[in-house]
Amino acid sequence: MSNMPEAQSSAARSNQDHLLGRKLRDGEYLVQRVLGHGGMGKVYLAMHTSLEMPFALKQARADQPLPESVIAELDLALQGGEHPQRSIPGQSQERSFPATGGVHTDRFLREALLLTRLQHSAIPTLYDYFFEDGFWYLVMDYIPGPTFSHYLRSNAPLPPLEALNYAIQICDVLDYLHRQSPSIIFRDLKPSNLILTPDGALMLVDFGIARYFKAGQVNDTMDLGSPGYASPEQYQGEGQTDGRSDLFSLGIILHEMLTGKRPSSMTNGALNELPISPSMAGLITLATRPEPDQRFQSAHTFYLALERIYSIEEQLAYQRHIEATSNALNNTSSKDQPSTEQNELEAVPDPDAAELVESVPAPVVQPVNNTIALRLTLPIMPVLSLNLEQRQQTRDALQQARRERLKEESLEIQMASVDESLKRRSLVLLSQTSHSQAIKKPEMPPAEPQQEPPAQHKLPGLLKVCFIFTLIVCLLLASLFSYIHITHRAIPVISRGPSPSPTSAHTWSGTWQPLPSPPSTEADNTAIYVQSGGRFYVYMSGGYRGTQAAPQYDRNLYRYDILTARWEQVGIKSLPGMLNNSVAEDEHGQLFFTTGYSTDAYKVIPLLTLYQPETDHMRKITPPAGIAFGFATAMLADQQGHLYLTEGYQKAGDPSIEAGTGWYRYDIATRTWHTLAPLPVGLGYTTLANDANGDILLLGGATDAGQTHQSGRVYRYNITHNQWQQEPLTLPHPLSGSASCAIDSDHLLVIGGYDASSKQGSHETWLINMRTQRWTQLDSFPKGGTVLGAVACDGRGHAYLMRGASDPKHPTADFWLLTVQEG
Repeated sequence: MSNMPEAQSSAARSNQDHLLGRKLRDGEYLVQRVLGHGGMGKVYLAMHTSLEMPFALKQARADQPLPESVIAELDLALQGGEHPQRSIPGQSQERSFPATGGVHTDRFLREALLLTRLQHSAIPTLYDYFFEDGFWYLVMDYIPGPTFSHYLRSNAPLPPLEALNYAIQICDVLDYLHRQSPSIIFRDLKPSNLILTPDGALMLVDFGIARYFKAGQVNDTMDLGSPGYASPEQYQGEGQTDGRSDLFSLGIILHEMLTGKRPSSMTNGALNELPISPSMAGLITLATRPEPDQRFQSAHTFYLALERIYSIEEQLAYQRHIEATSNALNNTSSKDQPSTEQNELEAVPDPDAAELVESVPAPVVQPVNNTIALRLTLPIMPVLSLNLEQRQQTRDALQQARRERLKEESLEIQMASVDESLKRRSLVLLSQTSHSQAIKKPEMPPAEPQQEPPAQHKLPGLLKVCFIFTLIVCLLLASLFSYIHITHRAIPVISRGPSPSPTSAHTWSGTWQPLPSPPSTEADNTAIYVQSGGRFYVYMSGGYRGTQAAPQYDRNLYRYDILTARWEQVGIKSLPGMLNNSVAEDEHGQLFFTTGYSTDAYKVIPLLTLYQPETDHMRKITPPAGIAFGFATAMLADQQGHLYLTEGYQKAGDPSIEAGTGWYRYDIATRTWHTLAPLPVGLGYTTLANDANGDILLLGGATDAGQTHQSGRVYRYNITHNQWQQEPLTLPHPLSGSASCAIDSDHLLVIGGYDASSKQGSHETWLINMRTQRWTQLDSFPKGGTVLGAVACDGRGHAYLMRGASDPKHPTADFWLLTVQEG
């Protein structure tokens, strides 16, 4: 806007200032304050008046109208449709931004289209757009927290691990942009275009000059980046810039994080004065070389290098801690002085505990006296906030609110039209009645008395009066109905997750999204969704880590915090070593684990372990003689105080061993065991599920531990009569070793399993309607097969899958989110 006349600029500023306290978009958004200035104009904080949610409104001067193609794509994307131009990595597509001839409108539509085509947790989501009083507005995520430039001014230089934490986050989103087809070049990477959220995640904002890389294009045709951060080739104009320009900017930012110096004041000796490894200094030098061919050639390569340097710097921090501890022990005479150990620890703060908001002071890391505690305080791999599924729910709720408002406005107009029509009809009828009476009663000569008319001649007039009265009453009732409908309208509410309908005629879809991996590779374990202390977790027991790991078996208990997207080890002591086991949660939030194969005794042990997440209390439950359950069992809590368990296999190491037919119930309150009617067939690696009639279904499984003889049958257990029967319907194909959970109250999700023909994991995903037993195939797991895995469902359309393995001998650390939706 620098090329505008002075009078226009002044008028524009005055108009912008007047927005505070105003409602935009027909009263939907209440402007509260100015958040900052973007490349197009001011950015405002606004509250949605019906949803009561904050949003950021980004303003741009409307110097040209939007092309119809842009409007069609934006409307389709915002209303939940899938546009053919959505960015899909690995698929080559023709990409373009229509030119309108208006500088501000062109920049506006570029950013709007990119935000609708991109889906990454570090990129804001576009929820709406509109035009008002000569300006375009983008409605985006409100991201609390300072810009990264403000954070660096207050806190730089940063400790090496914290700087690497942020660099890895930035490199991850750059890798996502560069992997689009064609690649998206951000072109203006700088600290002021990054916002630091309260949970330590960086968000990339302002896509105004980003563009697609076009093969064969001679040079760039758009605005340059910011001085001091833009690569040299962006100013030379000798060719089209590519992703290496963004990586140069990242190298500059990493240097600034470590030295606290702006890029214009960078010197070669600044890095040598820092307590960092030579590898890290070399990485920055390589990333900021002026010649593109001598830098990192891809964001993925840069990311791998950052991860490697992170490990090196972490080891250096650990060594400094050991040295500080040794010095502190040798220097016992200086008790009143602050310990070197504490000084060293404060030099490596947890980035998640740093000052992320101006009003919140950075906490001080307390000294620790053992090496394990130190490693727990070091920064872990970064994760990003603002779940994509929650953003989609917000977008859907916002669009639903608009549809409701437009529907109500239409109803108001219709009712007003009806009122006006009724009034006109009433006036016409009154006029006709008056005219008719005037014709029927002319003045008669007084000399000749008028004879009384017959009584039946009065009836038509009386009927007309009654009709008029009826119309007036209808008019009043219609007005009253309109008033009640308008004043008692329902305001849409954002749900935590979709609630799919049990109607099997509708279509279902599943969307996969990778999540942060757990601390190690895991297979042959179990997982469950838990709500504890007002937070939401996925609890996962340790399992088999692989022949190359030491130790090969993991005896820990982990939990994944869904809100912060972080893994942590639960500090419970004396947890039994469990493998190929099962877990269930009762109605009181207590978790029950079967042991399966004991990695403590290296044999099958019939043992239950009760764990209470709220208190970290643990209790072992040993069944009486005659009740034995082994590994590959299935367990179900009926939410009425009972656990149901299958017997599984009693002997490990023999693939030909057959599963037992034992079927047991444990009464939690009385701590008593019951032997029930045996299974129709001995099965392990099977699935248990509650059906809609209060019975229990047993699906699939294998008769032998090697899973060569698999079942495709479904059996029903009648709890009241303690009786099994085979269902007439069968599975789409035999299933064994699948991961399963209830995706909602009416549907069971089944993922993967062991494919006996290929001796690999299956990649198929199925949804079964528990009312109709109708199966629907969803999108397959995108990374291949999954067997010996574990899945946890929140009951609202979300499933968290620990993949396990594709080849049973090689566990993975893959952790994915599957979102199941209807329609």
